[in-house]
Amino acid sequence: MIKKSFSVQRQSLLSIFYQQGFEPRKRFYTLIGLPFRVLFQICRKIPFFPTSSTALFYRGDKSYPFKFDIAKNTQFESIFMKAYENGYEPEIGAAIDLLLPKEGILYDIGANWGHHSFYTAANKNFTGKIYSFEPFPSSFNNLSKLVKQFNLQDTIYPVNIALSNKTSFVNMEIPRGLSGRAKITSLASSQGKISAQPLDTLTLSKPDVMKIDVEGFEHEVLIGSIQTIKKHQPLIIIENWKSTTYGETLKPLELLESLDYNCHILGWELQDKETNEPIILHSLYDINTNKFKINLILIPFHSELRFLFDNLLNILALPKGFIIPESISVYKKSPAL
Repeated sequence: MIKKSFSVQRQSLLSIFYQQGFEPRKRFYTLIGLPFRVLFQICRKIPFFPTSSTALFYRGDKSYPFKFDIAKNTQFESIFMKAYENGYEPEIGAAIDLLLPKEGILYDIGANWGHHSFYTAANKNFTGKIYSFEPFPSSFNNLSKLVKQFNLQDTIYPVNIALSNKTSFVNMEIPRGLSGRAKITSLASSQGKISAQPLDTLTLSKPDVMKIDVEGFEHEVLIGSIQTIKKHQPLIIIENWKSTTYGETLKPLELLESLDYNCHILGWELQDKETNEPIILHSLYDINTNKFKINLILIPFHSELRFLFDNLLNILALPKGFIIPESISVYKKSPAL
């Protein structure tokens, strides 16, 4: 159900500072990480400070060594943080593994350095194509370099544009210098440095699955993809945050429902190996899975119930009438319980 596609061989001192300072689930609740966060921000700017770590990427029976620099792209945290010992967003990877045909087409929208793209390509039986959209220049450079290094030029096609609802130039910012949170801050600016286009204006192979993680810009991406969605009815995996405004959270979900899609929370059913008691979770972060049997589960819900759930959800939107494979469980009880 969960495969490991990466392993870290050697961590730089800077990545250790980052790990101690920004470990998920801890950074907002204790002050323990504060000195390490300060150290990280200071040391990343010091010339010749050791910032490069080494890791392996696994595909079939082959492994590919590579280096990553946490000072330049903090999203490489996805392969070394302890909270991700069960994988980085493993519910997304599992859903793609189970739903994407082996010769299918994946659009990875908001790919960053390519974690989910490479995870999908790591399946040696996968013969399809992956279009990895990443607008931020340094992250795109990481992605393109690794595609060549892993010899995946015939599988992964990096696309250096921002997907939007209109053709324009946009600006992006990196909050607190954390590149995994790079986001679009302005539209249609003549001063913008990054090209943006609607997906509907591009000529690409038809998508079977679209994964969208664009830090709050999901609605604009969907608006620019309406014709593609109507024509091809891809399965859509979308990140959804509770925003400070009610409408901003619900707009992408309501749009998908208006296009005759049903929304499901991607979650996990954990069954205790000794008692067989089931537990339903939306995430495996910080969970010791050794004593559980785990299965991907879909929790159906309507957009009006969104605020009953956690701050961050990965949501799978399926066209009405789509037959869910028997390998994926569906939660039958009311999601309001």
